[in-house]
Amino acid sequence: MGKLSKRKRQKLEASMLAASYSTDTQETLEDAESSSSHDPLHPPSASTLTYLIAVAAAPPSETYWSPDFKPLRRAIFPFVQLSLSKYVLPDYPALTTTLLTPPNTLQGFQQAILYLTAIRDLHVKVKQGTIQRWVRMVDECESDSLKVKLLSSIVGCQAGQDDDDMTDANVNKHDAKRALEELIVDGTVNPTATTTTTTTATTTTTSTTSNDDDKIVDMGTFIISPQPPMIPISLNPFTPSKSNFSEIVRIKGPDRKPPNLHDLTIRMTSDPICNPSTTTNPNPHPLLLFPRPDLNLSLVKKHPLPAVPGAFVLSSVLTSSECSYIKSTTEAMGYSKNEVSGKADTEIGECEWLTCSHPSTSSSSSSGEKIWENPDGMLGAIFERTRPHLPKVGGKSAVGINSRWRSFRYKQGGVYRMHIDGSWSAAGLGEKGEMVNDVTDGRVKSRLTFLIYLNDDFEGGETTFFLPNKNSSSNGLTSYKVRPMKGSVLVFPQGNEASLLHEGTATTKGTKWVVRTDVLYGGFK
Repeated sequence: MGKLSKRKRQKLEASMLAASYSTDTQETLEDAESSSSHDPLHPPSASTLTYLIAVAAAPPSETYWSPDFKPLRRAIFPFVQLSLSKYVLPDYPALTTTLLTPPNTLQGFQQAILYLTAIRDLHVKVKQGTIQRWVRMVDECESDSLKVKLLSSIVGCQAGQDDDDMTDANVNKHDAKRALEELIVDGTVNPTATTTTTTTATTTTTSTTSNDDDKIVDMGTFIISPQPPMIPISLNPFTPSKSNFSEIVRIKGPDRKPPNLHDLTIRMTSDPICNPSTTTNPNPHPLLLFPRPDLNLSLVKKHPLPAVPGAFVLSSVLTSSECSYIKSTTEAMGYSKNEVSGKADTEIGECEWLTCSHPSTSSSSSSGEKIWENPDGMLGAIFERTRPHLPKVGGKSAVGINSRWRSFRYKQGGVYRMHIDGSWSAAGLGEKGEMVNDVTDGRVKSRLTFLIYLNDDFEGGETTFFLPNKNSSSNGLTSYKVRPMKGSVLVFPQGNEASLLHEGTATTKGTKWVVRTDVLYGGFK
């Protein structure tokens, strides 16, 4: 047997220590800790401290990251900084896992590579918001090759908590590494990511070599082909009335996350199609099928993306008329510009709205836990159509679709830069008609992004995922595109699930309309 590497030897020693951690030993160490805490002149020996830390941090590491061990983590942080110092140039700013100062210079970005390497090698857990800020920061880098290295390092950071440990505190811990391990087998691309041709979908891929260092290699485009049938419907087009919309909250640009140059207005709709309980007419708009999820439930098909862990496309979720209704509704509400951090995305319009006009409700389960009650009408119908295809997360089934919808309109040239989606709470209306960001007191949160494609009569505009290229000897990326298809939904992990780096690729001709919302899960503590 070959000689163990230093890291493997340390992990093995920690595991052996944890395995030998008996109740008697625990009591002895607790006594030692108790006595030493009151007698600073007789602290525990180095071997005892090493033993305590090794046991606390040994897999599974829930003990070490529990609130009770926060003083320990704070006490040993100087040692972490000392370990980081060997990676970082002397003139680099003080390092923490919650803030990375924008480098603004080429040398600064090169130093950031060293910092990210340290984060990875030392298995430091990074918050989702930190990862998202880092990705936005990389957009300032003018060197394409260095930008690729930075992004590859970011998405390779240490994993967060396990799926079955669903808490409000850890749902946004970055978890890309563990999810991506499903894709990688012994340093090569998993065979399931090779060229695939079926009766429902096609994917073309390109081989990668060691010459792909610091580059983005296009692995092809996922296309649903031929297009599945949609429910035939031929009625007069429906024009939403502006009287059905009302403003419920306005968020100032600087207060948005991330800060924006424009205010955000969130509206709600009282249209009876979205909210059938608000009208006495049981069938006010017969051209739409939202209240009848059974009519096209059997047509919805699931198409897994072969190279993107946990991602899939659901085809035939919406009819053509339903897509037109949603698009017309957002146009009637109006779109505003979206310019983040002074970078103008002038060809992207944003419209945010709640698909309900009555107070959101939640009920209690047998255990007394608040759970989400998905509304009737449009939102409920969409959820029922897709529910059979939505996976369990941490042993929990999906409980609904978030009623907070972010609609985007991409005109020619519009591109949504690389980003990572975070987890959202279940939003709704309060008893007084006010906006409530979380109607379940933290019990329900999203784990999957739910991206609805409202049209496909445009060119470009693919949703592109970026994954580390394990076939390169350095820090390369592979890109994998999904071509939008009208009435279909792209679903992929967010938050603690995978934190997949992706972008809305530039629309080269025509206009693209999409809706981004979330799949909600319960069971958070």
